Amino acid sequence: MSLTNQIINGAYFRLVAKCLFEPYSYHLNSEQLKELKWIMDRVLCDKCRSVDEIAKPLFEIIYRDYIQVDKMLEQIMEPYRMRQNRVDASQRFYLEAVMLIQKSGLFPYYIECINSDMVDLMVLTLFESSQEYAELSVDIAQYSRLVLEFISANSPDMRKLFECLVDEEMCSTFSSRPITKGSHFFNLHRPMLTQLLFRSHPDQLASLLLTEISDQKLSILTHLVQTLTGPKRDLDNTVTLLSNSGAAGVFFKTAVLSHWSRLVAYGRADDQWLSMLSNITHVKSHAGYLAEFDQVAEWFCQRLESPLLGPPDLLHYLKLLPSFLPNDVQ
Repeated sequence: MSLTNQIINGAYFRLVAKCLFEPYSYHLNSEQLKELKWIMDRVLCDKCRSVDEIAKPLFEIIYRDYIQVDKMLEQIMEPYRMRQNRVDASQRFYLEAVMLIQKSGLFPYYIECINSDMVDLMVLTLFESSQEYAELSVDIAQYSRLVLEFISANSPDMRKLFECLVDEEMCSTFSSRPITKGSHFFNLHRPMLTQLLFRSHPDQLASLLLTEISDQKLSILTHLVQTLTGPKRDLDNTVTLLSNSGAAGVFFKTAVLSHWSRLVAYGRADDQWLSMLSNITHVKSHAGYLAEFDQVAEWFCQRLESPLLGPPDLLHYLKLLPSFLPNDVQ
């Protein structure tokens, strides 16, 4: 019997399946696990996808021993349903294996079952179960990152996730001050949710944030602006798409400055909007930048003419003046 036939006849597939779903049984250290994951990625993506006679028996073993399609969602969300603070190795590697299999494109049947209904239910389960945690343990936080990566890969629309972020039902269980369920959800998963929001197209973000403006939506918008303009100390390297000034400028223009009149009409204090403009011009500091936006320029002139503006406030506004004047005027 040739080596190829020996491989196709079974032991190889059992080994691959076990390495995918039960690598913890080999007692590998972290570096060895990283290497094994790299190997599995190559095996699935480079080898099996192009060789049908290898893909089919591997699929049969995984289907028989590891994944029940109708229980996939239940299996992935088990740590939350059980209110765990620690995630078992079997739970984490199960999710990682499902994600790797989907990435490989190897088993269309599994990919087809991961539909929008399943992903929406996963979002709602994560949202509701998050209300049971005052804070996330390191284990659950890392697992949540995987879950949100999985959601993001399968839900480019982001609408269901965003509905949870702006849920304004009150949840005061874990806070001395009132807080909404959406705020609690966002606070628990802030780094990853920030990253997912920035993966959305700026036009989509503007639509989500500026349709029926609310306190929660403005809080998210303010957070995104601060993320792009602040020191980025607490972002856990989450800002990837908008990490340069040019891309950030697209976000500022599309989601903030082009809708300035609607934003300021919502009723927050002027100093909060002034602070937002100051943050934006910290990144987009070239002369005349804000003059491109008529709504912003009109608001700025009205503030300068206000009889209620004291000397300290006036100085803050004057610091923005170069952003409204081209070089030849200055």
